[in-house]
Amino acid sequence: MIKVPVFPFALSDRSGIPEDQIQTCVSRLLAAFALGSLLTKYSPICCRKLNGSPIVGYFSDRAASRKLHYLLGLGSLIFSTALVATARIYWLLLAARVLQGCSSAVVWTVGMALLADTLPTNQLGVAMGTIGSVVSLAMVSAPVLGGTLFHHFGYEAVFYVLGGFLLADVVLRLMMIERKDALQYGVLCDEEPDSEGENRTLLPAERTASKSLSSMILVLRPPVLD
Repeated sequence: MIKVPVFPFALSDRSGIPEDQIQTCVSRLLAAFALGSLLTKYSPICCRKLNGSPIVGYFSDRAASRKLHYLLGLGSLIFSTALVATARIYWLLLAARVLQGCSSAVVWTVGMALLADTLPTNQLGVAMGTIGSVVSLAMVSAPVLGGTLFHHFGYEAVFYVLGGFLLADVVLRLMMIERKDALQYGVLCDEEPDSEGENRTLLPAERTASKSLSSMILVLRPPVLD
């Protein structure tokens, strides 16, 4: 959302779009992001193997490491954001926005799956509620931040700040230790307290339900960095 306020000015000054077509072109850019996100989150109906399930969740649940998927999504998001920042041809902007939507779907879904893997089930509600609140707050404040940066420092400054956020995210993900690695070195115990405060080992069905949570995360709103 941080760069949405600069789209009308970028289309007029950099792409040469006529004034009476700016609103239509901005709407198409927003729709392109949503299209990319939708195509990535949901499999084609004709694909029998996936059977209409979310593409990202399907492959993430079967991967040896979720971190790799997350980093690939972040790398693609950085590339598509750089393309949006430098592109002057409108169809290239549309393509970059579709790629941004695809990348954001990967980052969001795999990120929530990592959360489900890491936290005990009795803490997931609070954690996901907190994330939802922070995302909502950021979506409200990001356009204000983007407009302020554009007004005082120009078009490039918006993408410098956005790139800084993305690079910081990459560094944090590289430092992240997945639950399976922590268990391997004995940092965590594969147990969690029950409702009465006693530790118990998770049943196989409970493990499956927890690890399959990523297949049920169908987030249709764009992320903060849209």
